Amino acid sequence: MKVYALFCFVISASAVVCLEVKPEIKQLWDAAVEPFRDECTKSSGAQKAVVDDFFDHLNLIDDYPLKCVIKCVLDQLHIFDTSSKFNAVAMKDMMDEESFKVSQECDKKVTDSDKCVMAFEFVKCGLEGVAKFQ
Repeated sequence: MKVYALFCFVISASAVVCLEVKPEIKQLWDAAVEPFRDECTKSSGAQKAVVDDFFDHLNLIDDYPLKCVIKCVLDQLHIFDTSSKFNAVAMKDMMDEESFKVSQECDKKVTDSDKCVMAFEFVKCGLEGVAKFQ
């Protein structure tokens, strides 16, 4: 039996959605973002505790500086292409097949023109989608 890590998403001040995400997915995410975590936190002006809570526990709160940290990380990973859409080639190289399919669906759903909000919504959609495969 596979062991899953349980992560909670804070979607708003009053709503919490708990998701199960495979530990392997969390480990891949951690390894990919670690080189950019501190730099992106500093450049966004986000509170370290909020950023740590997101990266360590996948708690997403509606905090604009956190959204910009996520955008910065996605930029560093080349997940945004030059047209501010998601780069399918870069994503496919970083993900398993299930996660890649989820990311393609999320790319279609995320339409905000603000890149920080777009990055946040993309990651939120992706984590919710991946959790459904558990």
